[in-house]
Amino acid sequence: MRERPHIRPFGDPLVPTLPTLDAMAAYDFRCRTCDTVFTVHHPIHEPATGIQCPHGHTDVTRVWSAVSMVGAAGSAGSGCACGGSCCCGG
Repeated sequence: MRERPHIRPFGDPLVPTLPTLDAMAAYDFRCRTCDTVFTVHHPIHEPATGIQCPHGHTDVTRVWSAVSMVGAAGSAGSGCACGGSCCCGG
C-alpha cells in the first residue's frame, strides 16, 4: 500500500504564504466650498469618511473619472468577444 504524502497545515513555517496587500486607491474629490479638485490615497477596503480639502473644508464630493481602454490599432474584431484575435472567426 502506498503511503500518502504528508500535508502540512496552513501556517506551517515551511509552507509559503501569500503576502498581504494593503491596497491603496487614488480617489479624486472636489470641494463644494472652494471648488478645489484634489486626490486622496485611501485603502480600498475602508470607507472614505472625514475627507477634507487642502483648505480644511469638509463639504466635498467624489469626482468620477471615465476609464478608457485602448488597444492596438486595427485590432477590433467583428463582434466576437475575443476582439478578433483568436481562431473563432469572429
